[in-house]
Amino acid sequence: MKLFRTACLIQGKDPASDWTRVHGYTEMSEFPFPDLYLSPQMEALLDRDPSLESYLDDRLVRFAEHDYGSITSLEQVDNLSQRDILKVNTWMWALWDTPAWGKIYLYVFYDMALFFREGEAFQDILRQQRQKAMGSAQPEPGIAP
Repeated sequence: MKLFRTACLIQGKDPASDWTRVHGYTEMSEFPFPDLYLSPQMEALLDRDPSLESYLDDRLVRFAEHDYGSITSLEQVDNLSQRDILKVNTWMWALWDTPAWGKIYLYVFYDMALFFREGEAFQDILRQQRQKAMGSAQPEPGIAP
C-alpha cells in the first residue's frame, strides 16, 4: 500500500460547484483529509497510467466540494450528516465509475483514507496499514480478522 497524500486540508476551487454552499448549508468547501493511501491495485494502475494521479487529485477537490460521485441519495445524506452536522469524518465515502479504470472508491475512516477498486477487500487493507503504523501484528479490538 502506497501513501498517496499526507494529511492536509483540501479546498474546493469553485464555490458554485458545491451544492451545500449554493443552498447555504456550509460556508466553506474544504475537507481535512487524513493520510491518504492507494490500495495495491490502485498503485499498480498509477504505475501503468500516470494520468490517474491528476484524476485522483481532482476527485479529492470534488469530495471537498461535496461531490461524492455515484452514491445513493441516502448515502449522500449520511456523508452530509457526518461531515456538516456532526463535524466528524469517521466514516465517509465516494464512488466514481470511470471508463478507463473501472469503479474507484474513496473511503475516509477516522485517521486514514484509501482509494481502492471494486472487488478489493478494503477492510483488510485498512487493518494491515493500521497494524503497520502501530508496529504490531496483533489485530485491533473491534476489527474482525
